[in-house]
Amino acid sequence: MKFGIVLLAAIWIWLLPATLAAAAVGLLVWLINLPAHWPWFVWLLLSPTLYTCWLVAFLTFCALSMRRLGKHTAKPKYLRLPGDNPKGAALLLAAANRRFLVSSLPLVPVLELSEFGKKLVMRTYAPSVNIGAGSQIAGSLRDPELTEIGPGTVIGAGVAIAAHAWTALPSGKMVYVTAPVKVGARVTVGGGAIVSYGCVIGDDAIIEPLSYLAPHTEVPPGEIWGGTPAIFQRKRANTGR
Repeated sequence: MKFGIVLLAAIWIWLLPATLAAAAVGLLVWLINLPAHWPWFVWLLLSPTLYTCWLVAFLTFCALSMRRLGKHTAKPKYLRLPGDNPKGAALLLAAANRRFLVSSLPLVPVLELSEFGKKLVMRTYAPSVNIGAGSQIAGSLRDPELTEIGPGTVIGAGVAIAAHAWTALPSGKMVYVTAPVKVGARVTVGGGAIVSYGCVIGDDAIIEPLSYLAPHTEVPPGEIWGGTPAIFQRKRANTGR
């Protein structure tokens, strides 16, 4: 039974989208080569371009499959493993493994430098992405479907925003909890900061670098917070509107 579940997960996470992407690139090569009849060394020189095409196709198929899965199942607010809500457990474990797999592929960090590429990569492991126009995301959103980023916001490098947490019980079981994270408009989250589940950051606020926002922290608009755990430092002098 466990082997069958692992096999199905491997097919969904990797094998199916990878095969479909390879078929799409193969069809493209066949259509180009049909009238041109280019020699093998030309295709060898074009191999980096072909890999890029395969990567974009693979990410697209992953995003489509995750969106379809997300229509039927949502990440649970509370889950005990093993035992509770098999569909919810399958979704979160598949999303976590898909995220690890995608992030390990060559050229993915380069693709993430663009807004289109960043959202495409996040959609491979999240059914939806909620990022406002003009926002710059250099950090990591662990749960994009549970994280709302307002327009004009800057998320610095090394920032981790997680709308979930794991806890080990004395019985040996694991507890998984989620709570949405909301980051307002024109917010700046400094490099290396950690934003925990349930946090709300108001418009025009600043989170100083290397700060830690404890779960369910609420930062009012226009304030500067910092420290571990983060606390109020001062009011922002000019919101720059």
